[in-house]
Parts: sequence; structure tokens; C-alpha cells
Amino acid sequence: MNKKIIPIIVTVLLLVVGSVTAAIFFLKKSPKEQYFLAEIDSAKYMVELFKDRYKEEFAWVDVAKEKPVQYEYDLSLQHDGQDEYAVMLNDVLNGLSATITLQQDPVENIVSADFKGSFMDVKLENFTGYATTEKLVIDLPFSDKYIQLKDNDFGKLMSNFDETYVGDEKLGLADILENRTLLTDEQSKYLLDEYVKHVYKELPDEAFTKESETVDVHGKSLKTDRITMNLSAKDAQNLVLKVLEKAKTDEKLKAILVDILKKSSGPEIDAAVAMIEEEFESAIDEAITELKGSEDVTGNIESVIWVADKHVVKRELKAKEADEEFVIVKGTQLLEKEQQVFAYEFSEGESALHLKGELSWKGGKASDKVSILSDAGEGLTYTGEETLTNGERKFERVITFEDEYDTFTFDWVGSSAYKNDSVVGDYSFGIATADFAGKLNIQEKAELIKKVEIPTDKESVDLGSMDATELEQYLYEDLLPSFEEWSYQFAEAFESLFY
Repeated sequence: MNKKIIPIIVTVLLLVVGSVTAAIFFLKKSPKEQYFLAEIDSAKYMVELFKDRYKEEFAWVDVAKEKPVQYEYDLSLQHDGQDEYAVMLNDVLNGLSATITLQQDPVENIVSADFKGSFMDVKLENFTGYATTEKLVIDLPFSDKYIQLKDNDFGKLMSNFDETYVGDEKLGLADILENRTLLTDEQSKYLLDEYVKHVYKELPDEAFTKESETVDVHGKSLKTDRITMNLSAKDAQNLVLKVLEKAKTDEKLKAILVDILKKSSGPEIDAAVAMIEEEFESAIDEAITELKGSEDVTGNIESVIWVADKHVVKRELKAKEADEEFVIVKGTQLLEKEQQVFAYEFSEGESALHLKGELSWKGGKASDKVSILSDAGEGLTYTGEETLTNGERKFERVITFEDEYDTFTFDWVGSSAYKNDSVVGDYSFGIATADFAGKLNIQEKAELIKKVEIPTDKESVDLGSMDATELEQYLYEDLLPSFEEWSYQFAEAFESLFY
């Protein structure tokens, strides 16, 4: 197969998948529109089933978005090593425990944290802190002052250690605390109107056809609409070219990309922003020139879906060129209220990955199994068992990775109860390999509070206001000596392991 067709296939598939959401605006029910509506309805149905299964958890999330909440987590480790060194590690790990208390106000955008614990009979206390959209403040047991860093001073502070920082980088506290999404509503609407709908409209109607067909899907005979999208590689190339030509001079698109990047900080992000601002049009021009030079692009992309009761029950995606045909994805799925079954094969050359799953939820009981395995049977497997009785969910979830060298198992066992004003949970997270086995135990309590408590009983040291000399003096003459004196207790605890 001509290698030049591969990036075109990938690009067009991404564009086509993105265009699915646009189809809801076109309700004439042509084969093209039915193709995308079936994809939308299938995805929406799975989301609805998931939300219904965990409606108590989603209800709590909605409450926590509007009211101040306190979370308290009690943590402990469990390790059972058998050899000489592992037994020594048992004493260290099994002697660790901690309590983490978090308070969060989603309206005032304030979060506070408190950490307490013990390590081999040594108590750890007075690790606290809080953050607002403007600053981060921490309190350490070996410091007689709060340590403060303002959001706008992050770049200035980091430039003292890394010359690649310009100095105007931010921590991004507002983005974190205000739960800002990657795109604003206005930006999402612009991309939908100007690009997603544009791609949808540019897809030729004649590329879509429909016919009736009866198929067997997981033991059931179903009458379906077989809808085919057959797009020539040349049409795909032209579609990508139209999008690139439109994007090349789109200053608003460039501004959106820059805004997305600026939600993060760091020299790499700054470099990416500078590249977009300076080379956006030339980079797209280069891509356009390369695509136009690919005159020998031949073949076609064919995507077939079989639709029953508005849901996709079978699909096949393949690329063709001359006498060669490459199946990229094929499989079946049966989405019912109490059970969802699927089996897909993703091909690459002569090898394939196999995705299989069976999910069930009936009468407050769940039994799930999902696997993604190679032809040799190596890969990931997930199993889950759940019961929901009188608001309490008990569960056992296990992820296993297995290859020819090792087997790795991660399990999450426990129970939880979500109410309108509180949460109680008891969890055990376990990891096991051929050489290691350990568990992290967590007890969770959450409740509504009136407000987040912020400590104000000490003076603050403002790291952002210091120049390089002042910062070095503070770190090496004040903070570090205090830390060394405080940490002597841990050295004594370690010595007790050997003497």
C-alpha cells in the first residue's frame, strides 16, 4: 500500500469522528446523516448507562461543585515480604500511616490541605497549606513562617534556577481551582461552526449508501441498515487541503491554540506558543505543498456500520488500493440496558489487537470483563464485580497485565456509600508481581462544611519578591538548617532498624 495514503487516512478519520457531533443539526435522515446519528446515539447510550449505574456518585459530584466540602483520608501501607531485605522493608512500610484532610470551596475557589502521619513511631504534624486563585501558601513544621508564592511570580522564581524561564509564567491556579475546561463555550462553538460542520458539509453525499441486511451479532439475528462511507484517497486528500487552506489564515484558530497552550506553564510551552505565533501559516503552507505534491495517492477508505434500533451493532473500516485491501478495524457490539457486549479487532500488518468486553448491571449487581490482547494472548484484562444494597456499593476490581516475562496485577477492593451530604468509603489498592506484593488501605470520609478554614497566625515569607541572592540566603541559611535539625529524628528511627 502506498505509504503516502496513511497520514491522509488518519487525518480524515480524526476529522470525520470529530464531525459526528455536527450531524445532529441535520435531520433529513439521508444515509450520510443516519451514519453519524447512529454513532452519536450509540455513544450517548453508553454514557447514559454509565451515569445510571453510578447515579449516586454523580449526584455527589454535582453537590460538591456548588458547596464547600471536607474530605478526610486515612492511609496505611501493608507489605508482606519474605526474604531478609523484604522483612526489613516490612518494618518500614507497615509503620507508615497518614491522615490527609482537604477542604474545598468551589464558589470562592479556595482549597486547603492538612497532612498528619507517623513513620516508624515518629510523628509527622503541621504540614498544612492553602491555595486561592492568586497565591499558594504552605506551612512546614520546621519553619516559623508561612511560605508564600503568588501565581504571577512563578516564572520569576523559576528563572532563578532555570534560565529557560522568561519570568512571566504562571502557576495556573485559576485554571485549576475554577475547573476551567480546555476550551471555553465560545471557542467550542467557533470550532464546531467553522470546522466540524465545515468538514461534515464537505463530505460528499454520494460517498454514503444504505441497504438492508440481516446480521448475527453475539447470538442474535438482527435486521439492520448497512450504511457505507466510501471515500477515495483523492477526495480525502482534497478534504484535508480545504481544511488546511481555511485554517492557514484563521487568526481566531491560532489564538485558540495559543490559549490552550498557555493554560500550562514552562519553557517547552513557551517555545510551542512562539512557534505557533511565528510559524503557524508557514507550517500549514508546508503541509499543503507536501499534500499537493502527492499526486500518486490512490485507493479509497471504506467505513461500514450496521445499525439496528438507532445503535451501531457492527462495523468495519478498511483501506483499499489496487488489488490490496487492509482491514483496520472490524467488530460487533450489542448495547442493551442490562448487558453490553463487544468484540473488536484492530489490525496492523499481519498482527492484531483484540478488544473484547461484557458488561452487565441488573438488580443492583454488576459483572464486568474487558480485555485487550495480542494474538499471543498478552495484554490487559479487567474484571469487576459489584453489588449495591441500601446505598452501599461493594466491589472488587482487578486489572491484570501479562506478557511472556511477567504478570502484574492491580486490584481495588472495598465499599462506598454516597449520600446527599456525605460520603463514606473503605478501599484497598493492591499491587502484585512475581517479586513484590503490597497494599494501600484508604478510609474516606466526606461531608459538607460551612467554609474553608485558612490559617493566619504566622507571618509569611514571599518567595516571589526575592531576588536570586535573597532566595539563596533564605534557602541555605534559614530553611535548610531548620530542616536538617528537624530531620534528625528520622535518622535515629532508621538506625533502630540495624542496631
